[in-house]
Amino acid sequence: MSAWQQNRKHQGSVFLLSLALCVTPCGLPLAAEGGVGAEIPATETASEPEQESAPSPASDSSATNPPDAWDEQSDAWGQSWLDGFAVFASLRLRPEYRSNFDFNRSTDDQADFVGQRAQVGVAKEFNEDLRLRITLQDSRVWGGSPGSDSGLSTANSESNESLDLREAYLEWNRLLGPLGIRAGRQILAYGDGRLVGAADWSNVGRSFDAMRLHIESDRYRAQLFAAVLAEEDSDDAGNQPATGARSSDIIIRCDENGAACRVSAGVGRELDDAYFAGFHNSFQPANGFLVEAYYFGVYKKWMPAATPRFAIPGATVTTQDRARQRDNLHTIGLRLTNRDWQGRSSHALDWTAEAMMQSGETGRRVGAGWDPFRVEVPLFDAAGAPLLDANGVPQQRRLWTEPEQYAGRALALSAGWTFFERLRLGAEYIEASGDRDRSDAESRTFQPLFPDAHEHLGWADRVSMRNILARSANLSWDFGAWGKLKIQVWRFVKRERADAYYDARGLPRSGLSTEAAGNARYGPWILDGQQVLPAASLGQNLFREYDLLYSIRVRGLLLGLGYSAIFAEDSIALAVDRRNLPLDQQLHRFDRRADFAYLILQAQF
Repeated sequence: MSAWQQNRKHQGSVFLLSLALCVTPCGLPLAAEGGVGAEIPATETASEPEQESAPSPASDSSATNPPDAWDEQSDAWGQSWLDGFAVFASLRLRPEYRSNFDFNRSTDDQADFVGQRAQVGVAKEFNEDLRLRITLQDSRVWGGSPGSDSGLSTANSESNESLDLREAYLEWNRLLGPLGIRAGRQILAYGDGRLVGAADWSNVGRSFDAMRLHIESDRYRAQLFAAVLAEEDSDDAGNQPATGARSSDIIIRCDENGAACRVSAGVGRELDDAYFAGFHNSFQPANGFLVEAYYFGVYKKWMPAATPRFAIPGATVTTQDRARQRDNLHTIGLRLTNRDWQGRSSHALDWTAEAMMQSGETGRRVGAGWDPFRVEVPLFDAAGAPLLDANGVPQQRRLWTEPEQYAGRALALSAGWTFFERLRLGAEYIEASGDRDRSDAESRTFQPLFPDAHEHLGWADRVSMRNILARSANLSWDFGAWGKLKIQVWRFVKRERADAYYDARGLPRSGLSTEAAGNARYGPWILDGQQVLPAASLGQNLFREYDLLYSIRVRGLLLGLGYSAIFAEDSIALAVDRRNLPLDQQLHRFDRRADFAYLILQAQF
């Protein structure tokens, strides 16, 4: 082997080793010359070979000077990789203060903390149709995950992991004609985010492990997606799933006759093998008018029972013994607006109207509504002896049952008028159905799926789009370089008096507002064994909320502050003081005011 060949072989080995060790680290300083996340302009990268005055490959000197030729190939590789490569990052700090959210003066529920979210990611455009995006995110509460009492993070062995993938997907546009695909961990957000949103106000946010097909044109856009919410099976590499046979997030308990029912929160976790799919279409027939029609479906696996069917002692548990059947929730909706796809309006008057309907089966079987006599049969054990309850009374069960059906409805209307391109007066109305009778075969409480509830139902995050009537008047003022100011007033009322009050997570706050048992709208109902007033006398008004928001950008930084004052009304006051009980059982602990405040500092690069 000649000296030149040995030198060429040695340089190739060094290059491959360097490539394996520093593809990303060595590329970062180059990509960051114009600022973090800046791409290297093509004119700058193209001028480097000219400045080096490399010999032409056709000249004799290229054959006698292999190192220069090899360096030229290395430079060409670097240029092709850095072309379309970007690094980005963001950091958000948000101290928050909350006080008296249970409207009870006898409890100490004041909370103040600092939430932090840091993101760093890379994006690579291989060509105009193929791109890759990966975003790492660390979300934590200051002091919530200390390394140790000494502050050494490497000594941490007990705190929860706070680092995760927010995004990790590959997108290929025009894969088959106009049809493109995006696969991996990604953010799904549609319309105003009332049903499916990114939840970016949260320090964690929302992402889905999904595959999405999409078509885009000047007037029409469509997306067809499928996501895995929970998986019960593990792969061969030992990746054990963190889900199990869990209950749904809402539990409704009724007695056998349906005379008394209570709703409560279960484990806030998806069921095994839960899936989310949808088909979203948006069409812009003319400038200033956008039509969106969509279908979203959430599908949860049946739940196995711990005891045999009909609770017969001694019998064998089979796959037919189920605590709950399949839970399939279907949502269709129509949204009309004069805004564009980016949410902007070129008119002084902007408006949006959205209607949503739900159907499907909850997986529960309840007493048949067509059986007015409520026919019951006794229960026996495997030996034929009657089953007795704790008081020695024979147990019975409804003979005729039927599956419980979803029947939720929701409507959202908003409009605003902008004066002098600076001042906007707006109004908003939101109605989401509740369930007046939780013992029948229809679940009428609307299910808000995966929403951005923060901006659309007040900034204190006290309610969700379930059993709610919400009205708002608001004013926004854009001061240009001096920032933006927004003032809004909300009034929240229960849609159905008998149903629960649901918080921003969609979970019922049992005991914080007056509720009624099933079928007790005109007669007495039972709460914790006590007979109380009929459902028609329950409170309906939840609270009023006043929000003040201000934000400004200073040298690339976003600074913002907000304050909300909340004043509870009769439905909460009656429940907190237990005013529906006899006088000797009532409590005087109601405090009608709650407060929420925050300060935000955010930087993006």
